Amino acid sequence: MSEDGLACLGNRGGVGISKAVAFLLGLTFAIALPLSSLPKPAGPVFGPSYVVADLETLQGQMIDGVVPQPYFVGAYVKGGDTTNFGTSQPCPLGSYRIDAGNPSFAASHLDYRWIHQYAEPQDLPPVVWDLAAPRGAVIVFPNIDHGPFPEEGVEYTVWGANSSTPLFPTEWTLGTLSAIYTKGWTDNPSCSGVESDDWAGEYTFGFNAFRYFAVYSSFSITIFNDPSHTSWEGAGDDHPQDGWQSNDMEIDGVASPLCSPGIPQAAAGPDQVVPVGTTVQFEGTGSTGNVSLYGWDTDGNSVIDLTGARPTKTYTSPFDGDITLTVVDRNGCSSTDRMHLSVVSNRAPVITSFSATPVLEGDTVTFGAIASDPDGDPLMYAFDFDGDGTFDLNGTSETATHVFGDDFAGTAIVRVSDGKVAVDATTPVIVRNVAPSIIGGVTAFVAVDLTLRVAGEKWHDVRLDVVWNDAILATARVVRTPGSPDAQAATLSGERIQLLGAYRLVLYYTPADDPVNGQPNGANPAWVILRFADGSTARLHHTFNVRHPDTWTWTLDDFSALLIGHAIEFGGAAHDVGSDDLTFAWGFGDGTTVETTYFNNGVSPDPYPSPDANPLTASDAVAHAYGSAASYTVTLTVRDDDGGSVQQTLVILVG
Repeated sequence: MSEDGLACLGNRGGVGISKAVAFLLGLTFAIALPLSSLPKPAGPVFGPSYVVADLETLQGQMIDGVVPQPYFVGAYVKGGDTTNFGTSQPCPLGSYRIDAGNPSFAASHLDYRWIHQYAEPQDLPPVVWDLAAPRGAVIVFPNIDHGPFPEEGVEYTVWGANSSTPLFPTEWTLGTLSAIYTKGWTDNPSCSGVESDDWAGEYTFGFNAFRYFAVYSSFSITIFNDPSHTSWEGAGDDHPQDGWQSNDMEIDGVASPLCSPGIPQAAAGPDQVVPVGTTVQFEGTGSTGNVSLYGWDTDGNSVIDLTGARPTKTYTSPFDGDITLTVVDRNGCSSTDRMHLSVVSNRAPVITSFSATPVLEGDTVTFGAIASDPDGDPLMYAFDFDGDGTFDLNGTSETATHVFGDDFAGTAIVRVSDGKVAVDATTPVIVRNVAPSIIGGVTAFVAVDLTLRVAGEKWHDVRLDVVWNDAILATARVVRTPGSPDAQAATLSGERIQLLGAYRLVLYYTPADDPVNGQPNGANPAWVILRFADGSTARLHHTFNVRHPDTWTWTLDDFSALLIGHAIEFGGAAHDVGSDDLTFAWGFGDGTTVETTYFNNGVSPDPYPSPDANPLTASDAVAHAYGSAASYTVTLTVRDDDGGSVQQTLVILVG
């Protein structure tokens, strides 16, 4: 039990002295005496406190909960008041009784029964517990009967040894307070506020493990209010700063957390082969399990040489052996792992240069390294083309080639090895994007069925040719015979009125070679009937006259008046030499647009960088109808996913 007020060197009497009297009389004690009525020592009875702490630090160590199971409760060995033990209620604080008897059983169980160590102005021995096996951490479960908190719960120092008999404190190892559990070993539902088992402290011992643990009060810890005060030397030191010093203590028991298999789990990193003179970077960050300490035995003598997750060491002479990593968590549970280190006297290869030719995507990058070995050893070359840590090509050649699937800006690595030591070099790699290209231009047409109907004089014939850019695409012919003209009509299905290029329908009337019909001066009316995709039709008429040769050829080459309201089909194809996605964006000149993306792999967006060299050719087709007569500028923009684009425009006359 402790009191505050370092201006008076601790106010150590108070409850502590009253409780000592209660011990001797076997009385039940429930109310603390006023601090002002108690004698005050001149300072720590042995000199400076072993531990100086502060409330700000302790606040950061608090865990709001009970001590997690499982843990092993140690057996009381010696120390403290050996003729009496105390028994508390979970609440209210300060309600307890003192019974005569051996405290061994009470101090070996968590049961609200406790052993007492009280401090008069002399150095008293610590209270010692046996934890049955070496442990890296212990939890001290106090009995508390007054505040302040958490000072009353951690008013002692904790020490470890592998025997219960070493000289205290010089032959014991001081532990470090690592956590304070505010709820102690149980949270009693019938209580509210602080309970008598609260504020249990956990103490760790670094890479050490001990079987026996001593708990010692008697002014061995000083707790100041803030971290600016760091030492306690004697009367008047750090005045007028108030704080807290240990006086006496009541301990219900001491326990050690039980470790779970694989928690923590050390990972010492990969094996390494390096030349003499290398500063080796050890890598323990792969360890798991809430690790708080990392220790490295770097020379195989079972002694920790380095600490930290990623320490370094320069080896100035050959070494071949295992490096052992030991990790410890806050509960003192530990794990080890080894990596093999070879520090060889062989001289490393020397890389004079390493380069990569800059290219456009789709072209071949050539990598070239120039290296030599001081010992004349043959060399092996490994190339990591994109710097992802995976070497893509291994062999004896100092050159390599690679085609990137997409534009790329990164770093390539070459690793040159003489079979014992390897060295790396890097070079920038630049593969520039190539914009897509539109193949064959944009198309625009209106889908129709063409019907040729001829009436009038018998035995005369009319031929219809569909001509585009001077090539005849289709032909229909009607010979007028007795009967209905509708029955004699000829239809060309699935035709296209091409809106780009030289497109025309040409009809020919050749009466001079027709059979004699007795009427040399006859005439033949003819119609070209256009049936659009929506089922609507347009009829174009002309009359051929035998005696007027200037009527024998009929040419149709302007269909703009027929386009209003009918779907015009636009199409385009594009190619990209990289592994890009292609997006076709159409602007129809009347404020409407449409956009479609074609994925390189057919299902999902192209990643960066692209995994494969896979040039893409894609085609797109859209339909659009204009509602009014005008001249419309249509634009097709094709974009790749790297910002490259190409554009083509055309003008469509409607009406």
